[in-house]
Amino acid sequence: MAANDPITKKDLLDLETRLEAKIDAKMDAKIDGLEKRLVSTLTDVIEEKVRDAQTEILRGFERFQTGLNIRIRKTESDITNINASTTLRLDNLEERIFEVEKKLFTGNR
Repeated sequence: MAANDPITKKDLLDLETRLEAKIDAKMDAKIDGLEKRLVSTLTDVIEEKVRDAQTEILRGFERFQTGLNIRIRKTESDITNINASTTLRLDNLEERIFEVEKKLFTGNR
């Protein structure tokens, strides 16, 4: 087709079809690129949020564990004090019974 040849309706329709195909191809490429960037960005954001949530959960468990450890130590201390007190009282009672038995057995002989 020479530069001075007249354009027919068919020529215009062919040009339109070619332009639409090129535009569609470029739009598809741009959309694919944007989609990949969006997925990549969202994946990074989601991973960061999940890590933040994990950190907060672990911090919560740590705070709970700290309080629980304090309570356990107090309970252990209380039990140790009770055991020591009970042992002292039993020792005292045994000593008193021994003294009573000693007086009973030496007095009867």
